[in-house]
Amino acid sequence: MLSSRGKPIASAPLLGLTTALALVLSGCGGDDPQEGDLAVGETDVSDIRGEDDFTDPYTGEYDEAFENDLDVLAGTEVTVLGRVEEVLTPSAFTIVGPEGTTVEPLLVVAAEEVGELESGTPVTVAATVGRDFEVTEVEDQLGVDLEDAEFEQWLGREYLAATIVEPSAEGQ
Repeated sequence: MLSSRGKPIASAPLLGLTTALALVLSGCGGDDPQEGDLAVGETDVSDIRGEDDFTDPYTGEYDEAFENDLDVLAGTEVTVLGRVEEVLTPSAFTIVGPEGTTVEPLLVVAAEEVGELESGTPVTVAATVGRDFEVTEVEDQLGVDLEDAEFEQWLGREYLAATIVEPSAEGQ
C-alpha cells in the first residue's frame, strides 16, 4: 500500500502482525481445568453483610498478612475467616488462623451473644478493627457487659468489634 506521495505505508504490516498476535494470545490458557480455582492460602469468604453493604477493604482469612495490617485497618470494616480458639463469654471469643499459619490469637467481641461456638469452629466475622482494647470503651461501643478480669490480657491490643458472627462451612 502506498501513501499519497508514493511511499510504502509500514503501518499495514504492523497492524496485521499486532492483530495476529492478539488472536494467538487470546486463545492461551483457556483450556486449564483448574482455571478459577483459588491459589494456596486464598479462601472464598462469603459476604455475610448482605448485598446492600459496600465491599470491605479486607475480606479473607485471618493470616499473617491480615495480622500485620491490623494497625493500618484500625477503624475499618473487615470480613475475616478464622477458627475459634477459646470462648471467653457468650459474646466474646478469640480466633486463630487456618492450619499452617502462625498468627497470635485475636480477640473478637460481638454486640450480641454469638450462640454455640466451640474451640475449632470455623467462623466468618464481619467487624470493625479496633486498636488499643479498653474494656469500658468496648462495653459502651457495643452495649455489652464484660468482666474486667477476664480481659486484662487483651488491654492495649488490637481486636475485632463484631456486628455479625456466623459459623462457616468446613473447607471454606
